[in-house]
Amino acid sequence: MNLPISGMQMTAESRPGLAELRWQILLSEPLPGAENMACDLALMDRARSTGEAVLRVYSWSAPTLSFGRNQKTGAYDREALARAGSAVVQDRA
Repeated sequence: MNLPISGMQMTAESRPGLAELRWQILLSEPLPGAENMACDLALMDRARSTGEAVLRVYSWSAPTLSFGRNQKTGAYDREALARAGSAVVQDRA
């Protein structure tokens, strides 16, 4: 089983237990950034309790600058993004 992820090859050999996971695919409708992150958080909580893995395919309903929880958020013009109708969200989980 080879899954190309961000230029890396993930195999069952490199991730013991990967092949044994129960996988679901979720195709989400376009949502605002905060709702996308809330959905991801809920899916992670569910995965912890059920052991089920979910491949979620999603998009934004509006232009969104999205930061991961370990990314610094200071190097952008918040006012310019607001004028352009873009949202800014950061994963706090």
